[in-house]
Amino acid sequence: DADALYLLGKALIESGDSKSGIDALHLAIALVPTGWCDPYTELSNAYTAQKDTAGVTYANGMVAMCQQRYAEAKTQLTAASSGKHALGAFIGLGLLAEEQGDYTAAGDAYAKALAKDPGSFAATTGLGRVDGASQVHGSPSPSASGGD
Repeated sequence: DADALYLLGKALIESGDSKSGIDALHLAIALVPTGWCDPYTELSNAYTAQKDTAGVTYANGMVAMCQQRYAEAKTQLTAASSGKHALGAFIGLGLLAEEQGDYTAAGDAYAKALAKDPGSFAATTGLGRVDGASQVHGSPSPSASGGD
């Protein structure tokens, strides 16, 4: 249950166990990746406590996306896409592009996420959604057009 995982993550962070709290929040996010800002806000707090600047950038980018501040979200997620949070950042960029109806950019982002983690459920399902939307809307995604 995403709500329970969120509350567990928040409690763990507040008790000083930011590592376990982050893990719980990532599980909550895996279940509800968009439309729910709270887990990303808590991730930002946890990454701040760990002095993980790239993590803060990633989490704040996802908060910006959730709050429909798309230009800010894209800037922050792009900045986070070259470090240890690259997988999450690419998935975030895919979700952002998908939300804006840019299926080509979404497909590119999900393909980059899959290059980081070929088993990523979020990237695989995102690419599947993009392929389906591209067929309906007539714009090819990277997997349909051969990719980069």
